[in-house]
Amino acid sequence: MNLLKKYMLFAVTWGISQLTLGQIVSVDVMPQSNTIAHTGTSRMQLTWKVTANLPVSETIASTQLIIRAGNAYGPVLAKLSRTLNRNYPAGVSTQSFPEAVVVPNRLVYRAKKMGYRALAFQRLFTSNANSMGNTTTVQMTSASAARFSITRIQLKFETPDGEFDSLVVSPQDQEVQAYALIYYQGSGLLKATWEVARPSSTGGQPVFAPITQVVQLQPSAGLTKIYTPELPRSMTGAYLLRLHVHQPTPVIESPVLRYIVRTATPERTKSSNSSDTDND
Repeated sequence: MNLLKKYMLFAVTWGISQLTLGQIVSVDVMPQSNTIAHTGTSRMQLTWKVTANLPVSETIASTQLIIRAGNAYGPVLAKLSRTLNRNYPAGVSTQSFPEAVVVPNRLVYRAKKMGYRALAFQRLFTSNANSMGNTTTVQMTSASAARFSITRIQLKFETPDGEFDSLVVSPQDQEVQAYALIYYQGSGLLKATWEVARPSSTGGQPVFAPITQVVQLQPSAGLTKIYTPELPRSMTGAYLLRLHVHQPTPVIESPVLRYIVRTATPERTKSSNSSDTDND
């Protein structure tokens, strides 16, 4: 009798292991709920966590992000072909798939026109044996009530002669400064660092170093203007300037300004739209 029980227990245990071995076991997504403004372009950060039990190493992937109106079963507003993939080892393991999502206002407008007050973001992850997905929902709200996020950053040089996208200056020039115009939704604490890459690195892979930090509380949705200190000009050559935002997240990539220090008589020139980054 005892031998029979042992055999049955082994059979059940082996059967359960075979059902899960070689499969995706679970897909979680954070955050489970969020808010976005119903006006303007919004930006949000999603993190998908996928747990799998595999007999051998393999790649697990999701090839598109689906945006729906309302919930996981609502009408499809967009299918974004953006592949996320990770190589999984044999055995049980969990890996994260972070992604920054830009939500154009036209999608929010379409959902509102259909009578919905939320958007759903959905992904399906696939292994060699099975597929599994999950959905997170965000509620539409006013820009002031939305989660604190940056929607656009614009950089400009400011001199006694005017505002420029690029500069050629000399070490003897008057003080040279730049500023950032930051457009944002919601309210919260802004943390950023002004960084400069000096001529010793700008000929190849730029190496940015901090020149000052920015920490300030932003009130309800709007626009803020942040100045640099006087910019370094001790070496001749090309310099690169950017504002590295640490908070809020997800972090929008900053544009980069370029200025050149020469010993000759400087001339100030305008450049293309390299000094403007947004989420449109």
